[in-house]
Amino acid sequence: MADISLDKTDRDSFGAVSDLSRRDRIMVGPSETEAECISPDSSSLSLDGEWRAEYSDSPLNGISVYDPSAGIPADIPGSVFTALFKAGVIPDPVIGKNQIIARQFSYKYWRLSCEFTWNGHDLHNGQVRFCFGGVANKCSIFINGFHVGSHEGMLSSFCFETDGLLNADKPNCIVVLLDPIPFISDTVFHPECNASWKNTVVINNVYGWHYSNLPSLGIWQSVRLEKVPAAEIEGVLIHTLSHEEKRMALHVSLSSNCSTRFFRLAVNYSPLNFSGKTYSYEVGIDFNGEKNVCADHEFIIPDGKLWWPVDIGEPCLYRISVSLNDSSGHVISLREDNFGIRSIEMLPLPGGPKSDLFNWVFCVNGRKIFVKGSGWCTADALLDLRRERYDRFLGLCRLQHIQMLRAWGCGMPETDDFYDLCDRNGIMVIQEWPTAWNSHLTQPFEMLEETVRVNTLRIRNHPSLVMYGGGNESSDPYGSAIDMMGRLSIELDGTRTFHRGEPFGGSRHNYDSYWGRQSIDHNFTMTAPFWGEFGLASMPCTESVKRYIPVDEIGSWPPVPGSSYEYHTPVFGKWKDVEIMMQYAGYFAPEEWDLDSYIISSQLIQSEGVRHTLERARTRFPECAGALYYKINDNFPAVSWSTIDWFGTAKLSHYAVMNAFEPLHTCILMEKNDVFGEKAGFPVWVMDDAGDLEGHDWFVTAKLYDNELREVYSERYKEIPLCNGIANVGTLVLDESITAYTLVFAVISLYVDGIKRAQSFTFMNYVRDKGCMFRLPGTTLVIRSVEGRNDPDKKLVEVMNSGSVPAVGVTLTRPGYDDVFISDKGFLWFDPGERIVFETNSCEGLNVFALNIQKG
Repeated sequence: MADISLDKTDRDSFGAVSDLSRRDRIMVGPSETEAECISPDSSSLSLDGEWRAEYSDSPLNGISVYDPSAGIPADIPGSVFTALFKAGVIPDPVIGKNQIIARQFSYKYWRLSCEFTWNGHDLHNGQVRFCFGGVANKCSIFINGFHVGSHEGMLSSFCFETDGLLNADKPNCIVVLLDPIPFISDTVFHPECNASWKNTVVINNVYGWHYSNLPSLGIWQSVRLEKVPAAEIEGVLIHTLSHEEKRMALHVSLSSNCSTRFFRLAVNYSPLNFSGKTYSYEVGIDFNGEKNVCADHEFIIPDGKLWWPVDIGEPCLYRISVSLNDSSGHVISLREDNFGIRSIEMLPLPGGPKSDLFNWVFCVNGRKIFVKGSGWCTADALLDLRRERYDRFLGLCRLQHIQMLRAWGCGMPETDDFYDLCDRNGIMVIQEWPTAWNSHLTQPFEMLEETVRVNTLRIRNHPSLVMYGGGNESSDPYGSAIDMMGRLSIELDGTRTFHRGEPFGGSRHNYDSYWGRQSIDHNFTMTAPFWGEFGLASMPCTESVKRYIPVDEIGSWPPVPGSSYEYHTPVFGKWKDVEIMMQYAGYFAPEEWDLDSYIISSQLIQSEGVRHTLERARTRFPECAGALYYKINDNFPAVSWSTIDWFGTAKLSHYAVMNAFEPLHTCILMEKNDVFGEKAGFPVWVMDDAGDLEGHDWFVTAKLYDNELREVYSERYKEIPLCNGIANVGTLVLDESITAYTLVFAVISLYVDGIKRAQSFTFMNYVRDKGCMFRLPGTTLVIRSVEGRNDPDKKLVEVMNSGSVPAVGVTLTRPGYDDVFISDKGFLWFDPGERIVFETNSCEGLNVFALNIQKG
């Protein structure tokens, strides 16, 4: 009997009583119609804005009258830390060790209150409810002095009905009491680390083990008051049945609070981010004495366009509106969402399905792809989760050619803005539930279940969402909580696979080069069926470092014990963080280093450790189905594994990944960085994700340069057929005379129809001469703005190497604005006289960097 995959055995074991994706459906024929704006005949009131916040070491009460002068102002949504900082109670938590001052307020009692006037109807008939998008973490809610309910669990929304407590003729007061965060000293990380997150459901990476020790407290998502309709749409699921036929399935769940039996359900859908036609249909709904009913339909989208990930095609999106109408045609309930026409099928690795392996090969719209991706961290420990912040990081993800983000179990079920922007950028998401290191065995089951249920219903229509996961790095991802997650993934969705843990079933994590203190060579040769995590840490950029290190400490280098430099490390300097960083930066740093050379050295070694693993993984497809390096972003400014620092500034590793993940790419594979005086061979590879080489003439060149940047060897490789979009075009064989230089650069270029279309460069032997990368022969670079040939609104900058030797690592920066600056390329090799055009978001105040640029 042939093996079956771990996906199949897991799915069978979850005990789902139904599969929402496989219900019986009625085929409907939508008609072309005019686009229309639908609004429900119901009342709602946003309570976002300025509230008042008070804190105490003792419990506070919720029955006090609203006092606009009490406490401090607090913006909702937001965290108490932001309110305290804006009010001048605490210094900026980001700077130095100020989060030690801020942290004490996580352990106080808080009262958040606001006053409002409600002009809606049915005030005294139990038909009004308060809806909270998210509160951290344990709270009690009071309306006009009456307790209406309590809730615990930061990551799920919840509602309370008022039962006629609102006043129609005078202002109303809402009070939210927050309990202090409990403290349990962590025996694994360090005594100041708080392990109480294992007994609740929160963002756990802010509890003292991941740069931030500021346990979240506050009303961090929107609050609104709304009228409960007589009948309403409770949930909508739309998914693709056939991407080839553009055939969709729609499931709508409805509930009724009245005696009315008949309603009309109107469905309207139209293109969201491209031009096209709008379609609609209506059907009758008969509650027939039942409180809950469902409607299940199938329909075809004529001339439908598919949603594709980055580099494969365009992420075409549609907008669907589903309204419930009464006999008079009034809209009494409305649900709207974005969706895409796309299919995701998980295929086995070569050799067929195995009982101990998940099916790891992603087949998107019938096309097998190597998944290029990264880990995603909570965007901000202070809960600044504005759309603009997400837009910055996810836009840079797209430039990095990131096709998948792993929203890992130490973070949170991500926000609506995150998913909307992933949809629009063509970035797939693995959404893990908030568990880590076997915490599912101690976290309250009911709280986890509520979190999974609420968020599955919220995010399941996004085409970017492709997988659910049980959490991060649990050695025992089994038990009732994990089974519940798997069961709900089927009962509430059914269209996406669920993995009970990460790493598990063939995926791997590896930090032997960092925490394991192994040579960087280890990362050059690592292999896995699927990379769920790996990486190296580096310093943020100099401009960013100067924003979080106190002015009086900036010049103190190297770091001393107890300094802010040490504090802003992965584990606050408790795990030899500075010593480890010095070890790896030491691959490049000179004997006498300063802050700038240390930062560049740390970013160089991070780039080397990440990109070589990514390139090797790509060349092994489909034996390796994808690679997610750790990670794209941070929750707080610190030495970290991110390629974009907390402020939004790109590191050198951002450009290294951008190059390694280019859809058209060429490179050599290395097994070690030091080949001095040895005969060495390096396989030369070409990768073509989008089929750009088909029907074209192409070849590859390899050129070697010594430590004086003199060309010492060259070779050319002819076109050969590609298999799965990759090809080993030959081997770069070097004898002892070439490798006998203390620094050797290898520049690999791909020419298509005589035009250079892709290039990578790497370096070796650098460990033999400390600081050699900082002593290269100098060159000069000239920068000027140019007009776009086809689009005059494009901001284009041309950089020319006007020197007599190559320029190494050419990158554009915009001093003072690096946290908002965007460039479409960087860390490049420029031959003498070469000109390259960069596309940027600004041509003002630009600076050009290279490892060997002449200063002055």
